[in-house]
Amino acid sequence: MFNTTNTTNTVKINACNGGIYKTYKESWFIRFNFKSILSDKLFRKEKCFYNVRTNKFAIDEYELKCSSYDDKNIYEVVVLQMIICGEDEVIAELITKDDFDKKFAKEGESNG
Repeated sequence: MFNTTNTTNTVKINACNGGIYKTYKESWFIRFNFKSILSDKLFRKEKCFYNVRTNKFAIDEYELKCSSYDDKNIYEVVVLQMIICGEDEVIAELITKDDFDKKFAKEGESNG
């Protein structure tokens, strides 16, 4: 009688099967909420731009331009892969479009 326990706990676990690994040396990871403004910018059909110096994203490169900074710090970004890691939290691997195109051209030349 004293050795018995009555447990009626319900446990919900959101587990992920797999992992996310860095694809290229030039890529980087970013964590954000899937319902955030950044998510809207990254996953839209049109381009998304990133300013390396200010660490900001925008849908228009003119939003990122500043009179004190040169335009060499603004890049179009590409999402390589992503993984959901909790309540609407996402980790995505990003790379600049220029670096992605360079890698894709090199891999295409070696295969063909």
